[in-house]
Amino acid sequence: ARLVAALTVRPERELLLAATEDRLHQDYRAPAMPRTADLVQRLRGIGVPAVVSGAGPTILAFSTVDTQDLIAPEVGTDWLIQPLDVETRGARVVSPETR
Repeated sequence: ARLVAALTVRPERELLLAATEDRLHQDYRAPAMPRTADLVQRLRGIGVPAVVSGAGPTILAFSTVDTQDLIAPEVGTDWLIQPLDVETRGARVVSPETR
């Protein structure tokens, strides 16, 4: 519920940091992927909301114009940064006649 609110109602970094804090899985799985766990902690430590994505080792980091420059120095050359464009206005239905 926090994540939905953080992404839609109040897009504030502090709320997104709290909403992406995994209290169930990440600490338990950290020994199996120490580099992933370390990077997640470093990113979160500099204010970038980050989580292990799926079963790992992929990391999902939510960045903005304010935080995107903080990520590259933490990632270095060992990780691939793949920016994703997000449609901020949501989905819309387009009929074939209006194309």
